[in-house]
Amino acid sequence: MEIQAYQDRIIAKIIETQKPSTIILTTQQEKSNKAIVLAVGEGKLSKDGSTLIKPLVNVNDVILFENDKAIETTINNNKVIILKEENIIAIL
Repeated sequence: MEIQAYQDRIIAKIIETQKPSTIILTTQQEKSNKAIVLAVGEGKLSKDGSTLIKPLVNVNDVILFENDKAIETTINNNKVIILKEENIIAIL
């Protein structure tokens, strides 16, 4: 099954990072904010609706994203996130 993102949405698979061997106790477990892009939507319309603004990110790009802006779900037994392009911090 091919995955298709809608408008300016990005679907990406989270890259699990290995934690250092030192154990630090915290009240909140840190989540990885690195992912590889699986699907990219066609883009969004400009405010006046006359121009389609295409995303700058491409399939297979590795991205850093804002954890609190991503929706986590499972597709084909893979843990993925869905987020808007504006919530991508960087392309690595």
